[in-house]
Amino acid sequence: MEIKLLQKEAPVWIAGDAIHQQVSFHAETVVPDTADDVQEIVWTRGGLLLKGKEPGLRAVSVSGEAWASVLYLTENGQLESIRLRKDFEIVFEAEAAEPDALPHLSWYLSGLQGKLLNPRKLSVSFEVQAALRSFHRGSALAETTLPEGEWKGLHVLKNQSTALALTAATEKPFTLREQLPLSAEQKALSQIDAEELRFALQDTEQVGSRCIIKGEMLLGLWGRDTSNHPVKADYHIPFSQLLDITEDTLDQSSVWIEPNSLYLDWTEGIGGERSLDLEVHALLQFCSYTRREVVTFLDAYSTAMPLEAERCSFTLLRSVEPCICTVSTDGAVPVPDDMAELLAAEGKIGVLERSGGTARIPMYLDILYRSGDGSLASARRSMKLDVKDVPENALILSQRLQSLIAEADGNEIRLSGCAEIRWELIETENISTLTILSHDEEKAWVKTDRPSVCLVRRGGERLWDLAKEYLSSEDLIRSFNAEDAEFLLIPAEF
Repeated sequence: MEIKLLQKEAPVWIAGDAIHQQVSFHAETVVPDTADDVQEIVWTRGGLLLKGKEPGLRAVSVSGEAWASVLYLTENGQLESIRLRKDFEIVFEAEAAEPDALPHLSWYLSGLQGKLLNPRKLSVSFEVQAALRSFHRGSALAETTLPEGEWKGLHVLKNQSTALALTAATEKPFTLREQLPLSAEQKALSQIDAEELRFALQDTEQVGSRCIIKGEMLLGLWGRDTSNHPVKADYHIPFSQLLDITEDTLDQSSVWIEPNSLYLDWTEGIGGERSLDLEVHALLQFCSYTRREVVTFLDAYSTAMPLEAERCSFTLLRSVEPCICTVSTDGAVPVPDDMAELLAAEGKIGVLERSGGTARIPMYLDILYRSGDGSLASARRSMKLDVKDVPENALILSQRLQSLIAEADGNEIRLSGCAEIRWELIETENISTLTILSHDEEKAWVKTDRPSVCLVRRGGERLWDLAKEYLSSEDLIRSFNAEDAEFLLIPAEF
């Protein structure tokens, strides 16, 4: 005879494994006919814009635009810049993609290098690290129960676990429009050469079935002042977005925001005061998690007859932790031999490297300086930064050089600041539950062959294990013995 256990399920979103891709490509451009020839590249900055996602049966195609701004020295010693753009596509292959799957993307530039091909032509190489996770609607086990009926002599060991259920996976395009006044420091910025845009999340607040996501949009602008020297201006712009997640509870959440486009332009007010018009289009990708109790059957036996059990295994989601690791950039690099004055230094970091249990991240420093003869020149330096606290199984979402101060000190350039690595750690647990119990009444235990009571010295066994071995029950053993008894009387259950 078979007893098919009932498996109650609850609707959830199912997350597929992250698919990682690393792609490299390059773009070329020529300087305008009206511009002077290029002598050398000072530094290169760039970014990524998400243009679209196209899920298919066995693949997801992601289209984007990479842009770069190259600051260079001309043959007559002047600083100039030129910008280029490159459309690209990444195809993430999946063996069994769901037709209604919702893909979430996170990516960042891990490598960006400008190269001078000839005095009239420049090339920029891009390296992109990308991770894609697809979510589809499904169901997860919530509770295992016995079917209705009387099952004489049957005992089951229940287990109650707390798990995270992915209750909502969604995305929302949004637009931010701002008119930014210029501070005294920012007024020195007369020309914009490059910009960096990122989103810093601060709080997630739930109101009923809606979720308010709050944060800051951080905008960094690189350009030149009226003396044609490099300067930088930073803006911190608060934002909030409202999402309908259909659930009344929210215990954890994950948020990714990728920009689609960025528009900047100078405007002048009535009094001649300049301000900056900003328009940003971005895609907010969101997952919400709710804690739920999951009941399973770990074991079963019968005091009436032999019992065989079938079981199935599944994975419980325990936690999804967004984390930020800050890496110190304190150190020093040698100055160029002909440097008389350090004018500016810009840094960027490369891909996290792991070897022999240690993790490091390379940092590249591009230096603009004035040489002994008064001319401008540039140089590149590099160093390795030790990284701690990022587990092997962490999903790295982004990495960037957050701040950097460079000061000339004799034969060295002293560096201080920090790099930021943002990652997510997903913890799961594999458990099993009984699904079918089989027994044969014709092979029932012969009661006369069983002692009515046994005396057992207590070791480290669970009462469940003793009850199963001696065909008793936990309640019956407790009723016959004191709680701290060294020897247990174990009566058989007839």
